[in-house]
This record gives sequence, structure tokens and C-alpha cells, in this order.
Amino acid sequence: FSSISAQIYYGPDGGEDIARFEVPKSAYKEILRSLYGAKLDNRPMKWQVLGDIVITHTTGTVEVGLFWTGDKVGAFRSGGNYYRGSSDAELIKLISTAKKQQSESGRSRV
Repeated sequence: FSSISAQIYYGPDGGEDIARFEVPKSAYKEILRSLYGAKLDNRPMKWQVLGDIVITHTTGTVEVGLFWTGDKVGAFRSGGNYYRGSSDAELIKLISTAKKQQSESGRSRV
């Protein structure tokens, strides 16, 4: 992968929005792991948009739209298909942690 960026549009329960940022390479594995093993959902609900993850690699770009389901199992869309997997809380935590890592690494370079 050449890069991964992420953002949270909606901080559930009054949580903070996270503007788009470049995810540190050290966080790639956990974020991608959270998407693996998801099951195709042929009957998606009208969930609230949570945010997105954009994965760029040599063969192109994949956008993963994240949704707030309020359930134990989260939802996302990629390539026109909807999937159920991970959880809202896990994705928010992973993106928040990656943002903190990115902010801390930026400060240490100054």
C-alpha cells in the first residue's frame, strides 16, 4: 500500500469528528484487519454515515465508506457492495488511535 487515509464525519454520542489524515504505516495492519472477514450484506439498512477509509496502492484506490449501526456488528461499503463486520466502536477506536499516533509523530519532527 502506498497510503491509507481516514476520517470520521460523525462522532457518535457527542464524540469528536476526525478530519481526514494520513494513517501512520504502523496502524495499517490493525485497520485492515478490522475489515477482513466481513460478510456481504445483500439487504443493507439505511445507516448513518460514520466516516471513510481510503486505501491507495499501485493498482488504484479503494474507498471504504463506514456506517454507524449502533449494533455489535458494524457496516461498511466498498466497490458498491455492503458488508457487516468489525464494530462501530472498534473502527472509531482504531482511527482515533491512528490519529493520535500521526499527531504525536508530527510533533516529534518539529
